[in-house]
Amino acid sequence: MKTLLCNETKGFLRVLVVLAVVLALLPPVPVYAADNTISITVEQIYSAPAGTSGDTFTYILKPLLPDNPMPLGSTPAGFTFTVTGSSSKIVGPITYSEQGLYLYELYQVTGQGDRGYIYDRRVFTVEVHVDEHLNAYVVIRNGSGDKELSIVFVNEYRPGGENPEPPDVPEPPDPIVTTDPPTDPPPPVEPPDGGNEVDVPDTNVPGSEFPGEGPKTGDDSNMLFDVMLFSFGSLLFIGATLFLIISKKRGKVGG
Repeated sequence: MKTLLCNETKGFLRVLVVLAVVLALLPPVPVYAADNTISITVEQIYSAPAGTSGDTFTYILKPLLPDNPMPLGSTPAGFTFTVTGSSSKIVGPITYSEQGLYLYELYQVTGQGDRGYIYDRRVFTVEVHVDEHLNAYVVIRNGSGDKELSIVFVNEYRPGGENPEPPDVPEPPDPIVTTDPPTDPPPPVEPPDGGNEVDVPDTNVPGSEFPGEGPKTGDDSNMLFDVMLFSFGSLLFIGATLFLIISKKRGKVGG
């Protein structure tokens, strides 16, 4: 009986050893702890003369899609917050429950009419990437689309003067250049000497065909007619001469 129990115990121990080896060889089952909550840190650097109290500036986190998750206290226009002096502000938390890409813009509300203040007018884009396990990753980009490690705004105050930033002046329009001739006729020329008419000299010359036209010289049509008449007369003279010579020769032969 004791031998039987010992054999069963040894068999059971062997099964446990085999199970332990099999479990050790199996790949580990991944366990994900979802980190689906983010916060955004906004830093402000403010410079002003000594003795000047730290001013407060206003910022807005604006969702680029209406269904983007937002911090508590947000409105449809976005989440508004302030930063005083040289300090930082943590915006959040923001919790995500679905996989996707969520885009935001973060910028400063600048006072256009405040004297002496120089505002940082940059606009940052905040990208929140949420994977299938609801892990959220934040990417920050500047206005050129380049990645930034953090969001930092730099403001300055210069008392005793107008805002040193030059105002936006629209460029003048390009001049209109046209090549069309003027449509208005030129003004008439008034005669000199109190309205007396100017005498036009008579240009009639004897031998001209029309008044005011001088004699024609070197007319091509007359020259051609003269050449043809001379050629015709020469041919008649040559023909008559040949006829006389042939007639004389025939008379001598007949005689």
